Amino acid sequence: MSGGQGGSRIGPVAWFALTVASAAFFLLFAFTYGPMLTADGARDAAYARYMSAVGYDPFAYLAGAEEATGHNHPISLAGYLIFIALLAFLQQALGSLWLSALVVLNAFAQTVAVVLTAWLLRLAGVGGIGIAVAVALSFACFEGYQWVAMSQSDALFVPIVAGTWALSWIATSGDSPRWRFALLMGCCALIAVGAFVRPTWPPLAAAAAATAWLSLRAQASPGRIVGDWTRLMALAAVLAFGATLLSAAIMWNPTLLPGDLLSGAVARWRPFLEQGVVVISRPETYLQDTDSYWGFVRTCLVRLPYFFEIRADGFSGSHQLINWVGHVPLYILALAGLVLALRLRVELPPALRVAALSAATYVFCVASFHAMTILDFDWRYRAPMYPLLIFLAGLGADQILHAARLRLTQPEGRQEAGTGRPIKRSRSSNEAA
Repeated sequence: MSGGQGGSRIGPVAWFALTVASAAFFLLFAFTYGPMLTADGARDAAYARYMSAVGYDPFAYLAGAEEATGHNHPISLAGYLIFIALLAFLQQALGSLWLSALVVLNAFAQTVAVVLTAWLLRLAGVGGIGIAVAVALSFACFEGYQWVAMSQSDALFVPIVAGTWALSWIATSGDSPRWRFALLMGCCALIAVGAFVRPTWPPLAAAAAATAWLSLRAQASPGRIVGDWTRLMALAAVLAFGATLLSAAIMWNPTLLPGDLLSGAVARWRPFLEQGVVVISRPETYLQDTDSYWGFVRTCLVRLPYFFEIRADGFSGSHQLINWVGHVPLYILALAGLVLALRLRVELPPALRVAALSAATYVFCVASFHAMTILDFDWRYRAPMYPLLIFLAGLGADQILHAARLRLTQPEGRQEAGTGRPIKRSRSSNEAA
């Protein structure tokens, strides 16, 4: 991988300072904004007490938790098994301090995500200013870390997603077969852990497989990365649309499935589609005349752009302002980073191009998944995507700064992105996608 903007080295002292500063920021936030026991958190705490009572037996827990606690889970008990076990341990070990301990863990999980994103940018060849912009966005995007102060599993899921994405493209870019295998096994292990922290893991597995394939293809034919990614995303879009049609058909006519298969999911999600609910408890997003098969489809499709929404009628003025300050530059710079990765005329190291395109793949897969299910009123399902969007934004900021410098110093010459060297047109880089 190439050196970043200016090629300066970021030493261990700087990385240590970033880690300490991030941890201090999130801990301060956690204990000023929270600790906060949410409605979901109170339910999960009751589940955790029952898990302790059955001696951490997962089968006994799954069989009796809802009846014993009086809380029916809206999705899946199994999808939170590791998280509930963690809560049970904290309750047993620390008693009434369990919530404070959880938000401390949340703060360190968010710190891991910030430092990992910065390190991946450096590994990909992005310079100090691009990394600084990425770190600043990590602190500016309030909706990416507000869950740190709450009794939710979202904050712990964020570094799992970031780690899975990192391993899925780093693992296939090395030369050692043993190293590749070890990293891919690590990626699979993280997905397995994530499957029992939050039930929103399926798009994670799909995106990891797509990234591994893209990275392997990049090694075989570096000049065709963009073409391969374009075909991959076209296939993903077709599959997502097909899945939307299928899920809408099942919700509209549950008899398409044998017996009571998915009856619980249908009973929970169908009323939202009948009422045109795009974002739960945000009436301004609701659609009209959706009580039909094509109305169900339309509601799901409209949810996709709403996954990235930053406005809501119920947000305070300060919340709206914070969202605009953080998300407008995030989205603009992330789009710039993606455009850079798609430009074949700009010579980038294949691993950097794969990293950027795979980040966009993860974002698309997760957004599509939630479009077919539901968007919660606080947009917390977007939280795991922030490290990937911030990675793209750091790349975009680095390139914009580099282009501005080139216009001042060498307005007539094209340069290699992020290196200050003239682009060398190779046969592979000129290959048609």
